[in-house]
This record gives sequence, C-alpha cells and structure tokens, in this order.
Amino acid sequence: MSERDEAEGIQRRILLVVLILNAALFVGLGIGGLLANSSALLANALDNASDSAVYLISFLAVGRALIWKTRAARASGILLLIFAAGVLLDVLRRTLMGTEPIGWTMMGMGGGGRRRESRVPRIDQAPTQRRREHEGRRDLQLQ
Repeated sequence: MSERDEAEGIQRRILLVVLILNAALFVGLGIGGLLANSSALLANALDNASDSAVYLISFLAVGRALIWKTRAARASGILLLIFAAGVLLDVLRRTLMGTEPIGWTMMGMGGGGRRRESRVPRIDQAPTQRRREHEGRRDLQLQ
C-alpha cells in the first residue's frame, strides 16, 4: 500500500466518523426542534444535515480528481443557502402564525450540548508555558 493510499484511508475513516456524528446530531436536534416547536433547534439540525451531506460528498471525493473536490465545495455552499432559506421561511411562518417555542425542551437540548463541549479539549488552547506567562502578567496587573 502506498503512502497516498494510506492517507486516503485515514481521510475516509475520519470523514465517516464525522459523518455519523453529524447525522446523529441532525436526528436528535431535529426531533428536539419539532417537539419544542423551536426554529433555533431546527436551524441547528439543518446545519448538521448540511454538514453531513458535505462530509458524505467529501467522503466520495477522497482519491478522486480535483473537479470532485471543487464540486463538493460548491454543493456545500448551495446546501447551506437552501437550508438558510428554509429557516427563514420557518421564522416567517412562526411570525405570521404566532407559535411559541417550548422552553424546557430548548434548554434541555442546549444544556446537553454545553456539557458535552466542556469535556472536549480545545485545539486552540495556548501551550502550558504561554498560559503560565499570561497568568503571571494578569496577576501582576491585579496587584
């Protein structure tokens, strides 16, 4: 197996995992949005659906010509525009019909996401040394 084949295999595995996670979030947030009558949760679900579609297209494009990757990027943009239009139509419908979201479901879905995010280490965190230097400067400013 060549180095390129190995890299493509790794890309495919990563894309497949991310695709499954986004699809699961789409289903969970979609059900929560429908139960709560919440445009915000439905918009989040549609965003995850769009991401899932893009990851699927990207998964299919791994190892193919550059034109596939270009088409995948274009499809991503088009899907986001379509879903944005759908969310705007839903907001308009809710404005005209006067429906009100169910708060407890929205809070439960939002709170669950916050707990999961707090356990995941952030990629953009500063290295330990830089963080210590920053804390030292902050301590000097407070004195």
